Amino acid sequence: MDTRDLSLLHDRLKGVVQLPGVGEDPLKEYLRVLSEFLGNMAQIETKMSDARVSLASGDVQRSRADLDQLKHLRDETKPLLWSLPRFLSRVEDYYEVDASAQREKVGELESVFSEYSAEIVKLDDELGVQQDLNRTMLTLNSSKQQVFVEESLAMHGVLEMWNGTALVGRNVTLSWNDNMTLMRTTDFSGKFEADLSFPIGAEAGSNAIEAKFEPQGSDSSVYLPCNATLEVKVAYRPSVIVAEIKPVASRPMDLVEVSGILRDLEDVPLENRTIETSFDDVLVGNTATNATGHFVFGFPVPRTANNGTHVVTVAFVPTLDRYLGIDVTLTLAIELHTTRTEILLDRTTAFSGTTMTVSGTVTLANGTAWRYGRVHVYLDDSLLTNAVVMEDGSFLLAVQVPPDASFGSHAISVQYSPDEAWVEGSEAVAQIYVYNTLVLVIAVVGVAAASSLGAYAIVRSRRAAKLAPLRLPEPPPVVTGPAMEEYSTESLTATIQAEHDDAAKVRRSYRLAQSLLEQSVGETPRESETHWEYLSRIVSKSPGLADPLRRLVELYELAEYSPFPIGTDQSREAMEIVLRLREQV
Repeated sequence: MDTRDLSLLHDRLKGVVQLPGVGEDPLKEYLRVLSEFLGNMAQIETKMSDARVSLASGDVQRSRADLDQLKHLRDETKPLLWSLPRFLSRVEDYYEVDASAQREKVGELESVFSEYSAEIVKLDDELGVQQDLNRTMLTLNSSKQQVFVEESLAMHGVLEMWNGTALVGRNVTLSWNDNMTLMRTTDFSGKFEADLSFPIGAEAGSNAIEAKFEPQGSDSSVYLPCNATLEVKVAYRPSVIVAEIKPVASRPMDLVEVSGILRDLEDVPLENRTIETSFDDVLVGNTATNATGHFVFGFPVPRTANNGTHVVTVAFVPTLDRYLGIDVTLTLAIELHTTRTEILLDRTTAFSGTTMTVSGTVTLANGTAWRYGRVHVYLDDSLLTNAVVMEDGSFLLAVQVPPDASFGSHAISVQYSPDEAWVEGSEAVAQIYVYNTLVLVIAVVGVAAASSLGAYAIVRSRRAAKLAPLRLPEPPPVVTGPAMEEYSTESLTATIQAEHDDAAKVRRSYRLAQSLLEQSVGETPRESETHWEYLSRIVSKSPGLADPLRRLVELYELAEYSPFPIGTDQSREAMEIVLRLREQV
């Protein structure tokens, strides 16, 4: 550490000098002497500063007393410094260590002690010179104890000798606010007067004003310098905002207006000042006051504002101004219309690929029909169609159930999207059970073929019985089921590519894979099971499908539930898995 930081060095040794030990421990003795030396050095540093302050103020008597104490401390400290190297030598011998680094630190402390000793000698010389000079005294007063920035403050004072004799025609320097000064000359009675002010930017609160007399020319051999300090409180002028908002209740995207006046406590308007307006602590804009202090500012209510009471803040933000900033809060009630969407399906079951009718109404919460906006119809997550709401708030749409819709229950949802920002959307959902037409056709054809072959076998056996006298045993007829109708590569690819985004393509690939597996494995997805449970059932019957199906289920889970976007590579991978499954099954 810096050896000049004597107080810190001394504090670090507190407690260390109480090292336990038996008999005479050279390290303990070294630390004790070092601590005592540092304590004396810290006192010398403090007393030196006191002596300089006393001398600068012309108090020679006080400065002489400080000098005597300094000399006593110096004489006590010198033997301690000289003993430190001796104790270090004993530490090296006793502990068999190298104390070179500590000797360097002692050398630095010796240099600091020499500097202080030289300062004491210099101070003694100065006091010897000034002992024969006449002491002087300054008094300083002000017209008020608190002043605003840029407000004039009258100062006055007197310069005289200690015996009360006025010093005439001498210069007194006044200084304040760090770098501001002015000079005044004393009159025939030693008095001086001055008007000063604190500029904009001055720190609010207590500020010091100093008056100083520095003897010049022949006065330097006759008089001692002196100074006086006075504390005044500096403040900025308060301001007042009176504001209002119109209207007090509004809707998102509607224009509202704040207006008002900015003035001081004496009703003086403050012109060309910046007024900032915030909505729920978010700045929406600013304006400036005119010559009469008035301001007007309009802004649209944010589109995202929700129902309820919101806070609009109007604030005066000063920049290098004599006035303090101020703000007021106003309240604005936001009113949103809520809607209710109702739907009606013309059936509760449907075959895939067939057309059905979806109708319904959009009304406000109070039951009033609402005719602005569009409705979007979804089967699960797939958009089927959309339409504009009619004049009476109703809608009627013909939608086709997708040909590849899987067996089971599906959700038909209608989402209403309003045109106005001050109206909330709504949604209604209904359930429909879908029968996959392709699967049913294959099943019917299979049953019909099996029935035809059975009837043909019976007729043939009867005819043979009539023609042949002998009934020879014949092998049982072989009944062959119909070949499974495969989706073509082209139709699968076209169906997947028709989806509007990559996530939808992944979901469509998963649904197509389910349809293929229903035909090949005979496992229909259950409404209550998860996609992972469905995978487990399929793999238990067809272990060879495990790897591609597991990856497809992972992609489907990402597309269905993850907040992260699905990319082109993932949708392409899903489609390739479906095509590979087609070849396998």
